[in-house]
Amino acid sequence: MNTIAPPEDSWTVAGRTFRSRLIIGTGKYKSYEENARALEASGAEIVTVAVRRVNLSNPDEPMLVDFIDPKKVTYLPNTAGCYTGEEAMRTLRLAREAGDWSLVKLEVLGDRKTLYPDMIETLRATEILTKDGFQVMVYCSDDPLMAKRCEDAGFSFHSIDGLYWDEGVCYHFTRREIEDLEKATKELYDMCMAAAEHIIEKERFKELAIPESAWALIRESWDNDHPSLFGRFDLAWDGNGPPKLLEFNADTPTSLIEASVAQWHWLEDVKSKLGSNADQFNSLHEALIEQWKWLKSEHGYGHVHFTCVGDSEEDGGNLDYLRDTAIQAGVQAPWIAVEEIGWSEGDLAFVDMDNQRIETLFKLYPWEWLLADEFGNNIRKTNMRIIEPAWKMTLANKGLLPILWELYPNHPLLLEASFQRHKVLGDYVKKPLLSREGANVEIYKGGEVIRADGTYGEEGYVYQRYTPIPSFEGNFVTIGSWIVGDSPAGIGLREDATEITMNTSRFVPHYFD
Repeated sequence: MNTIAPPEDSWTVAGRTFRSRLIIGTGKYKSYEENARALEASGAEIVTVAVRRVNLSNPDEPMLVDFIDPKKVTYLPNTAGCYTGEEAMRTLRLAREAGDWSLVKLEVLGDRKTLYPDMIETLRATEILTKDGFQVMVYCSDDPLMAKRCEDAGFSFHSIDGLYWDEGVCYHFTRREIEDLEKATKELYDMCMAAAEHIIEKERFKELAIPESAWALIRESWDNDHPSLFGRFDLAWDGNGPPKLLEFNADTPTSLIEASVAQWHWLEDVKSKLGSNADQFNSLHEALIEQWKWLKSEHGYGHVHFTCVGDSEEDGGNLDYLRDTAIQAGVQAPWIAVEEIGWSEGDLAFVDMDNQRIETLFKLYPWEWLLADEFGNNIRKTNMRIIEPAWKMTLANKGLLPILWELYPNHPLLLEASFQRHKVLGDYVKKPLLSREGANVEIYKGGEVIRADGTYGEEGYVYQRYTPIPSFEGNFVTIGSWIVGDSPAGIGLREDATEITMNTSRFVPHYFD
């Protein structure tokens, strides 16, 4: 059998050979006719087709195929505007039904502002589509820097305002120290749950500056045993004595991707240098998947909308990662920006961009912000389930600290704390009830005052006895110990130039042996 050589200056993909390297799209044209003229003028042989934006199958309206002949030009259906693997795969299967097209361009977007791809979703969808007979051309990101090895998992915010992910150093623990941290984390969580029950039963909401409009919502979520996904305890500990609780990030904890994914990849890269016994207190990824499975099987959370502020790069990265863990657990997990959530007065329901009712919502958006939003109080009119549940407002509040001290006075894991300044003797830390990332925290020690700027404080303060934050070569380190469900799941460490850990801190990996 003779073979015919392809023309010079050609390229081949999926067994098809083309002369032109130009590919044109179907967007931004006033009409299909204009699109066809542009194609002819360009000499392109491939046209990408935004399946969700052009008419391929409705004969009652102008159709793209009437102007651009798919027998003469290669149609490359794409998934523009898709933010989940499920959306993208459904779109491409519809395209195959419409025109029997199997060569496709897959793009699963992760950020609406930059249109960067969600590589976790992209890779997952690629594997499924390939097995389903598609020939997939992928819109993807590159990963040129070794220090940013986890960008394909949504870790795209590693260098906000300077270096954030820092693997120039690491922290070394003993196995016994890790066991102590794990035990302390479990004990703290059990104490916090008892504190939540106390706050709700005694109705101590005013002390926590929780608006009265939320009280019934909190009681209802607690009485109905609405489940939690995760949280993060911030601890001060140098390995001597018990760790001390600084605060509990119970509602919208950050540093998840770096704790779960980034430092694990770091360990895999350096393990040969550390020794075969090197390990890491980090089961976050597996624990999250198992918790989603439990939420689905025991609570019916099989379809969950995920939301955060649309232009928040950090929250978007964390949200994409959480969505991936949910998807791996078999949960349908569409993404929607919090600004895009609508309200249907007729149905008394929150709805997405397709006007579909939102039955369950996972939010990386603080409860106090949600309740202050225009439609926030409509939550009380719905049966929408929310993760984290409303009762978490009692724990995601610095008012938890003095209440814990009341319930467990002189407990070795706690620092003395009070709503009243005069009850905390000696050096102390002044913390706004709702402060995040160290904002408006003030440290008073030895006549010195260390302050962090911010916009919090009007809601009130608590006062906590000062404890030194361990310092190594001028870097103050705080341990973030994660809880998933009701079980400890790993730690992450952040360094800062001051004893107040702020959003300018650096994340540093760890290991133990």
